[in-house]
Amino acid sequence: MRTLVPFAVTIQELVPRSDQQGWLSSFMSSGAQALEALGLKGDHANTLSVQARQLGLLDERGQPQLIKMSELAVVMDVLDAIPLRPPVVPGPEQLVFTVPPPVKDLITPATRLDLLVNDVIARAASTLHIGGPFWNEGGWDLLEPVLLPALQTRDVSATFYLHPHNDTDLRLIKRRLRKLQYFGRVIQRWWAGGFPSLMHAKFVVADGGRGYFGSANLTSLGLGQHLELGVTLQPTQSKSLLTLLDALENAGLFKDAPE
Repeated sequence: MRTLVPFAVTIQELVPRSDQQGWLSSFMSSGAQALEALGLKGDHANTLSVQARQLGLLDERGQPQLIKMSELAVVMDVLDAIPLRPPVVPGPEQLVFTVPPPVKDLITPATRLDLLVNDVIARAASTLHIGGPFWNEGGWDLLEPVLLPALQTRDVSATFYLHPHNDTDLRLIKRRLRKLQYFGRVIQRWWAGGFPSLMHAKFVVADGGRGYFGSANLTSLGLGQHLELGVTLQPTQSKSLLTLLDALENAGLFKDAPE
């Protein structure tokens, strides 16, 4: 039943607590149609539907599988009994920062940029969209402890938006992505805008609804040495970013491999 936990958490975040029992009853009787009742569209709805089939909650026609559904009901009851943990990330009104180590006391845990990035990845239940033009070994080392559980334990699909640089940078990125691919689904999207265009945005979006956006590259320098700043992306902002990425994809500005 452990594999049902990420799905149950997602549903509990989408459905008000007072409506969860009614929705679960509807899901157990009508299957995929109950997902539509959540008002979801696009990638998020498709992801939930695919997950439900992969977990054995629905068959290929979208019909409910009652044994597995009863396990989901137990998991949701257990989760409902667990006191909610208050979030440790800053509210939407706050900026987050990286500052050099000698002055690290100038910022609190709630305003640390690296903790926001890690928290976004650690809370992902279905999808991650991660972008940045520059990477180094230290940055990968900081992200792997939260990326690997997302891929291996929660079956999160991670899409990376990357910019091709010199051969040394390419070898590093490809080697680290191959390692991640061993643990789960990792998709590479390489910028194809042509010189001197640069895929310069730095971001992490989880489940299409929450994320980080800021000046810091996802490197050891950006996350722990430079002066950097960023913000928490709220649902509307996250969806706007993913909509733009889809439009750029459709315009041919991302490719499967570096050009």
